[in-house]
Amino acid sequence: PGMVSPHQETRATGRFGIWSVNLMKDSNMYGLANRALKQPVLMRAGPAVWTEICTVVGFEEEEFDDLQQYPDSITYEIVGAASERLDTPAEELLRDFGRHWILFTSQSRYGDFYKQADGDLEEFLRQLNGIHEIVAESMPELLPPNFGVEVSGSDLIVFYVSDREGLEPMVLGLLEGLMELFDFKGEVSQIDDSEYGESRFLISLKG
Repeated sequence: PGMVSPHQETRATGRFGIWSVNLMKDSNMYGLANRALKQPVLMRAGPAVWTEICTVVGFEEEEFDDLQQYPDSITYEIVGAASERLDTPAEELLRDFGRHWILFTSQSRYGDFYKQADGDLEEFLRQLNGIHEIVAESMPELLPPNFGVEVSGSDLIVFYVSDREGLEPMVLGLLEGLMELFDFKGEVSQIDDSEYGESRFLISLKG
């Protein structure tokens, strides 16, 4: 709590289909994240629609290189175009993406990070910032979010700070994916921001 955004930011408003967010200028995202974004689209609509979405946003390659950087605008444009094409709110797609990201990375070369927590959800959340520091050794331009966690009775409150706007629904999906991976039962919801402006999420655990 009381975390600050770790990077200087200059923003420009962007509108992607029916989705409008403020983008950091000259900000890039590694292809690994974009490659994971493809899967929810394929699951919902198949490869032909993915190709169509890539054509709409002018991304001719259709495939992403994990360690190559791509402008943030491409990611937001894909989400916006997919939202329009699939007639699905961008927030719903991002939530799906968050859940898929956990499955995707837990079965990748990053899977050992999940094993280190030994099935402990709280412990994994406490390790997240350190995990991002390790990943940044091979991705030096990584702009990860910051996370914090507090225990409230049997519940967890997760704090989230990012330079990138509009990705809170993805965090909901990430937390849901972690609960599924670690076999925890309960619900995840976004609650009021903290006094410091951090986004906050409540994990209500059952049993």
